[in-house]
Amino acid sequence: VYQHVQATIAQAHDQVRLLSHNLLPDELEKQGLWEALLQLVRKLNRNTPVKWALTLPHNPPRFDAKTEFELYSIVLELTNNVLKHAQANTCDIVCKRIDDKWHITVSDNGVGMAEKRVNGKGMQSVESRVKSLNGKISISSQAGEGTRFEVWV
Repeated sequence: VYQHVQATIAQAHDQVRLLSHNLLPDELEKQGLWEALLQLVRKLNRNTPVKWALTLPHNPPRFDAKTEFELYSIVLELTNNVLKHAQANTCDIVCKRIDDKWHITVSDNGVGMAEKRVNGKGMQSVESRVKSLNGKISISSQAGEGTRFEVWV
């Protein structure tokens, strides 16, 4: 029991450290959203048991600082949810432009979400950030089949 508690605390510490270092990375301000997402996925692949994949469009544009911060924060919170709740071993993050909107998908192969889920502070933050960008979010999930978050802005 002691070893299990010790391992759980160590894992929680590593995850908090990883997330705190990514709250506002230098890459976001200096090189933009896309480079910050690349760096985030590299760190996640080094420091978590989940296999992360990121798909970006060729030559994506820079956005204004607020938009880049909000989009990065949305992806960061969704990846945090995967780590905390999904029990997944893979997660894909796909960013693409469809018509005049940006579509960001975060999908995992985890346990899925209960039909009657309670939105915690993290999901409330995601929904608020999406709304601030005049966007929409949809969540699809089935028990045992993972979860898919789709953000349109």
